[in-house]
This record gives sequence, structure tokens and C-alpha cells, in this order.
Amino acid sequence: QWHLALGLLEGMRVADLLPDAVSYGAAIAACERGQQWQLALGLLQTMQAASVTPDVICVSAGISACERGQQWQMALGLLESMRVAAIVVDNIAFNAVISACGKSEQWPMALLLLTDMASHGVEPDAVSYGAAISACERGRQWQLAMETLAIMLEQVVSPDQTAYNAAISACEKCRRWRQALGLLEAMQSEDVLP
Repeated sequence: QWHLALGLLEGMRVADLLPDAVSYGAAIAACERGQQWQLALGLLQTMQAASVTPDVICVSAGISACERGQQWQMALGLLESMRVAAIVVDNIAFNAVISACGKSEQWPMALLLLTDMASHGVEPDAVSYGAAISACERGRQWQLAMETLAIMLEQVVSPDQTAYNAAISACEKCRRWRQALGLLEAMQSEDVLP
């Protein structure tokens, strides 16, 4: 439905109605869902040119669009732009950038972002850890996947199906069957379905 969203935004301009951050945010989110990361970034630039200040929702939707398009560097740039513009960075933004890095096999950056969250006053959640563990899995870093899972438990964040499955897959890819079986047993004892 991104075509429709862009059409409505253009219709507002034609009718001399000034789109606000909510209008732009809806259009950016539609582009994200339609896997149109270039259009989403273009809308963020259009907002700034129209003197409409992007909010956390708009920029996070842009980051998510970059994540879907496997544009980790663009996603990272948007995260940095949030910091520079003093936009409060939240879990959604960090998680999307971590996921974008993981999908592009940039596991070192994904782990760096995970550890960087706390210094920005953002507590990693199950999605944060799961995305970082998935990044390790894609990079065949089974030991780092296991360490990240252990840190998750130390921080009293309950591992979910995504985190366990990614860690198991990382072990499987590196032929670490005992560790994978141990994780499967842990899942069962935590009542997490495989």
C-alpha cells in the first residue's frame, strides 16, 4: 500500500495542506512494509527540506526499511542522525539496526551496538539479544552466540524462541552438537518451544 500512502501525501501538498511528522511517518512506514527503503529515506530527506522535524517513529521506520533492504550502513547512519538530532533513541531503533547488521553478516557491529545500548540509556530486551545472537549465527560465531545468550541470562532477560534457535543454529553450523543439545534441553526446561 506504499503507492497509496505516497499518493495521499502528494494529495496533501496539492491541496495546500502541510504534511506533519505523523503524515510522513505513516508514509515512511508504508514504504518500509513495501520494502521500498530508498523511498523511505527520500521521505526523511523531504521532511527535513520542508522543515518538518522527524521524530523517533519516522526515523525508526526508516531504519526498519533499511533493515528490510539489508542496508546496514544506511540504518547505522540513521541511528547516528538520531543521536546528533537529540531524538530519543529507543529499543525499536537499536533492534532494527542490530538486525540489519546481522542480515548483512556484520556480526561485530551487531555486538558492538548491543553493548552500546546501555550507554545511551536503552536497556537491551529479548529482541535485542535475539538479533545479536542471530547475527552471530549468520557469521558462524557459535562461541559468541553462546556468550551473548549467557549475558542475556545474567541480565535477567528471558531468552525467547528466536534467541535459542539462533544459538542452536550457530552451534549446528559449526558442528557443536553437544552445545546444541544442551541448548535444546535448556529450552525445554524454560518451557520455550523449539
